[in-house]
Amino acid sequence: MSVVRDQRGLSGIALVAAVVAIIVLAIIVVRTCLIVVPAGHRGVVFSRTGGVRGKPLGEGLNFVVPLVWSVELFDVRSQTYTCGAQPYAGEIPGGEPVHAKSRDGQEVSMDISVRYALDPEQVPWIYENVGIDIIGRILKPQLRSHARDVVAGYEGVTIFSQKRREIEKQIGELLAQSLAKNHILLEHLLVRRIAFSTEFQSAIERKQIAMQDAQRMQYVLDKMRKQKEERIIRATGESKAIALKGAALAAFPELIRYEYVQSLPEDIKVVIADTRTIINMSDLAPTTEVQSPSARR
Repeated sequence: MSVVRDQRGLSGIALVAAVVAIIVLAIIVVRTCLIVVPAGHRGVVFSRTGGVRGKPLGEGLNFVVPLVWSVELFDVRSQTYTCGAQPYAGEIPGGEPVHAKSRDGQEVSMDISVRYALDPEQVPWIYENVGIDIIGRILKPQLRSHARDVVAGYEGVTIFSQKRREIEKQIGELLAQSLAKNHILLEHLLVRRIAFSTEFQSAIERKQIAMQDAQRMQYVLDKMRKQKEERIIRATGESKAIALKGAALAAFPELIRYEYVQSLPEDIKVVIADTRTIINMSDLAPTTEVQSPSARR
């Protein structure tokens, strides 16, 4: 009887173990059949029997064939990649700055940031033709190549002073075309810093100072020229006025007397006897005080 009970106990344990194994195997199978694609990502399926599947897996829970399919996740959100000497927070570092030469042979160093995103529906094509190293194989070499080509078309002085935005725009246009061929969308390109050699920057600063001094001197010369022109105009006007006055006095001599009278103080009484005689009444008045009859008494 004890042997029978032992056999039954062993059979029960084996049954429990079998059930547990089945449950564990089921969990493993379920987990290998399901995959969660995070928000902002797409999953690219590679089938060992058919290669890369053309339709990507969307966000959320997706069914896959275990042991046959493998899934590679791609981030399709906007990302920023920067080539620059200093790191920028939240951006993918791209190593050293972009080095280029201007048309006149000046060494130019640039920090450039690129904001880009992968086309969500084309990530299978990207995976099959480019791979997962998108920055190393496409973005970085294309950015550096286009930046060098654009900078080579400008003189160093113009890059330093006035052509920065124009250069930025041209690099962006060329890079957008190259990335579009690989289903990568360029959202924005920004040239964050342009630097030259120390000698060239010093020469530019000296030239700017000289230009400012020249502009200041030109302003002074223009001011002096205008003052001279004003004096000439005023002197010419006065000369014409004197000439006209002289002609008028020659034609009308009585104007001399009239001007004489006009120049006398207001409290002086003047009598014009005729057209040729002017009598000043103050000359005719007695200088001594005249006493009244009552005073003489």
